[in-house]
Amino acid sequence: MRIERTVGPRVANSFRSAPFLTLGGRSRLNQVNPRSVGHLWHRWPYRISHERAVALANQRGIAMKTMRKSMLCLAAGALLSVSATAMAGERGKFQGHAVLESTKFTEYKAMDGHPMKSAMAGELDGLIFLNGSNAALDRMLDRAHYHIVWVGDGAGGGYCMKTFTSKEGHKLFLRCDSKATPTGSAGTVTLLGGTGPFTGIKGKGKFNFVGVTDRVFWDDIEWDWETP
Repeated sequence: MRIERTVGPRVANSFRSAPFLTLGGRSRLNQVNPRSVGHLWHRWPYRISHERAVALANQRGIAMKTMRKSMLCLAAGALLSVSATAMAGERGKFQGHAVLESTKFTEYKAMDGHPMKSAMAGELDGLIFLNGSNAALDRMLDRAHYHIVWVGDGAGGGYCMKTFTSKEGHKLFLRCDSKATPTGSAGTVTLLGGTGPFTGIKGKGKFNFVGVTDRVFWDDIEWDWETP
């Protein structure tokens, strides 16, 4: 700290506690009346330069802000590390109930007499709701966006590509293999990994797909999963 003329210890200590340097732990230079610093500010030869006081106060404020930001970043990094460690090597069972709407449908008819009759393809969009699990990885899928691209044939067979996107933007990919039922279709699902915490996840399960109308469907789905 620079003072324009050499001062004794008593005056220097008074300067260190001057109210324009620290008020409640933060700089308040622009809010302090110069009279509040008494003889230190007004009486020569113990007056420091105004420009130097401003510079010191600003430097102190910047240093404190930088320290606070660094501590917050370290804390956030520690939390993320703990979460990732907790999810690694886990096993669980997901159970969900979904509502879906058909958004696209195309049918290609085979020649008359062909036993498979036609080929069909389409897309569905909806939401899935968690039902019966408390694992952190499963909770991420509660109210996740649910998208299906499917391919089928007139004989009742088919497969599909299911994608779940969490509110945080992480994706989980599944494949389904299905057979037609009197109310819709049913079959098996295979987990194919994903992004973020779903990277490398594996598992298998089943689903039951029920038509409510020609455009609205329920999907009860469950699977056992394991993270690497």
